[in-house]
Amino acid sequence: AAGASAGLGGAPEWIPGAKVLGTCAVLAVGMSWAVSRGTGGRGGGGQGTTPAAAPVQETQQVVRVSTGTRAREVGSQSGPNYAETMALIKNWQRAKAACLGQKHDTSLLKGACSRDICREWEQRSQVAKGKGIHWQFDLKKVDLQRIDRAGSKVVAVAKLHEVGRLCESRTNRLIERYSAPYEVTYTFTKEAGTYKITSIKLN
Repeated sequence: AAGASAGLGGAPEWIPGAKVLGTCAVLAVGMSWAVSRGTGGRGGGGQGTTPAAAPVQETQQVVRVSTGTRAREVGSQSGPNYAETMALIKNWQRAKAACLGQKHDTSLLKGACSRDICREWEQRSQVAKGKGIHWQFDLKKVDLQRIDRAGSKVVAVAKLHEVGRLCESRTNRLIERYSAPYEVTYTFTKEAGTYKITSIKLN
């Protein structure tokens, strides 16, 4: 991404700034070491101006609309239900936290993501490790808002309430943090009998 932040006074110069993507957008889309600048500052937890990514829309028959905190479910009844979709999202969150955490452990990616996404995140983990930084994530809550099903694909829209802290690995010094909720559209595709993430988009 263009528009790199300057200097180590805030974020390292190789990390794209919020004017381009914003912390939460970058995390959701996958360029996971970008940090916000000028949107709440250190400890501010603000979200930058981000390009909107339209949720995946598919023509399907409505089978159930729930109320309250339950997700609206659209499409055929085959595929993961509410609890199973929540488990898939949380499985991804664990894989993301391990991949970008202090140990840069990528072993959980294979169980959560498609092969292509695994490769991308393994590379990001290695780059972060080489730069001497890591993320600490504290997932507070996942609001699963909608589940669309079409054949072997499931599209889920969720709002994540999460605190993320970007730290220097050697000293554990806090570089930046965010805490603003963000909404993500996940696409899961069935591969060898298991649903895995094949797309992650910020709404």
